[in-house]
Amino acid sequence: MRRVRSIHTAAANVAEQLGQPPARPQNRWPSSKIMPSAARQYPPPDRPPRSTTSSIPAYPPSVHRQRKPAEVPPHSDNYISTMQYLARLLDVQDRRQMDQNNVLRRLQKYPVSRVVADLPSVQRQRLLDKAESEQWIKLMRHMTDEGDWEEYIVLGPRGTEFLETANKPLSNAPHAPISYQYAAQLTDYCTREVMAVLPTESDRHKSHELVKIMQSVVEKRFPDYGLVVCLFGSAGSQLEVRGSDVDICLRSSKWKPVDKEELFGFVNRLKNAIRPHGMTVTQTVLRSKSPLLKIWIDQLKLHCDLTLPFDSGYALENTNLIRSYCDIDPRVRPLITMIKTFAKRRFINNAATDGTLNSYSLVLMIIAYLQMLRQPILPVLQQEKPTRIRTYKENGKDIELSYCDKIGPFKERARLNKMSIGELLYGWFAFYSEVRTPDGHRYDQHILSIRTGTALDKFSIGSVYKSVDGRRMDKSMSRPLVIEEPFMQWNTAAAVSEYGMKWVLSEFNRAYRMLRFEELPERIFSTRW
Repeated sequence: MRRVRSIHTAAANVAEQLGQPPARPQNRWPSSKIMPSAARQYPPPDRPPRSTTSSIPAYPPSVHRQRKPAEVPPHSDNYISTMQYLARLLDVQDRRQMDQNNVLRRLQKYPVSRVVADLPSVQRQRLLDKAESEQWIKLMRHMTDEGDWEEYIVLGPRGTEFLETANKPLSNAPHAPISYQYAAQLTDYCTREVMAVLPTESDRHKSHELVKIMQSVVEKRFPDYGLVVCLFGSAGSQLEVRGSDVDICLRSSKWKPVDKEELFGFVNRLKNAIRPHGMTVTQTVLRSKSPLLKIWIDQLKLHCDLTLPFDSGYALENTNLIRSYCDIDPRVRPLITMIKTFAKRRFINNAATDGTLNSYSLVLMIIAYLQMLRQPILPVLQQEKPTRIRTYKENGKDIELSYCDKIGPFKERARLNKMSIGELLYGWFAFYSEVRTPDGHRYDQHILSIRTGTALDKFSIGSVYKSVDGRRMDKSMSRPLVIEEPFMQWNTAAAVSEYGMKWVLSEFNRAYRMLRFEELPERIFSTRW
């Protein structure tokens, strides 16, 4: 070991005399547990060069010791990014006090030190002077109760203009710059794969037979409850694949459990009622937002997920909304099926145990992409004149769910987009990959919303939390991935963890790079690492 060190020391001395940086010794024990193996196998080709302000010392060491602290150039991208961050931060702090009266809001301003506390001290004054001269901000001051003058910041004209344009729709989702031959090859592969996983008529008959059996059971056992069994989820929107579980729910307009004890009692009686019909409850999840029973039906050889929303109708309206979007254009369902197949084969479709994506979030991501194309394929049904209006009770409050379900006029508009399924598949991975295109999705800044057809700004509370009582910031909106539920407006991807997000992005990056270099579709959708 000493001999190896002396060799490296001698090599460094010679290199310093020649004016060249010495070669770094090889790390014989590299860490391989940080990222998934897919990310290690395909290193990103577009990785930017290492910054000169990195904490890793540059060679020779004497130069590193004499280096001055880096400053933010007044007209660089770093400066613009800092100003945008400052504007967003001011907007967030300003909107948090909107529920207070105007006098209190004028007095309780935020000091300069709180806003620019994260900036290095050598940059602070120069940055604020430049920002004020370019009208990003205004520096003001007022007298405190103790008689001292305190400085505070308000938005200037340029900062206000930036916030007004921050939530404009991303109408430039990238078209697919791939060859016609490869797009046709991708389309042909997707068609074959979709036909292979589509459920048969026998499978769909089993689903409807299950609803009939379950309906007869609850009518006999709970005649006064007014229970109705409905298909929802992928089965209700006709997005199911062969061998998938059937999602059904129990609804009632006459009865709802008032507490957990009553719910537990109902579940135990329901278990006893379905057991004679060859149904076995394999798992019970009662402490979630929507209680769930996983059931095996021996007669039909079928797995079933029974959800108990009772008087909540937003789950069924979600199913109807997704089905309306899928019926607008024949390319929507195959695209959803292929991306869900990709997620399952690459093991990023398990939110419960791995902290990755659930199927509902994937569907919303696909619909959002098709809404934000240059020539949109899907409209924003919740922004059109409503033709379906339903009112449901949620936590004792009446909630109105409305959207346009008359989709005839939108079918002609969708045909104006001539992209094939192969091109749409490439464009979707390009839009959501971390190897960002100029018009790609920014996970750290944007909230996907099919309700508005735009990518909302995470930092603008007014664009996200209008319906939240007291403008309270929801913790789920600070998760690595934020996808807005179209009716209730919570985060459907709240279960995605930090590590799960890295895993998902590594798979999106892998698929995008392989598509860009026109590799075989079989390799892209393979389960092999």
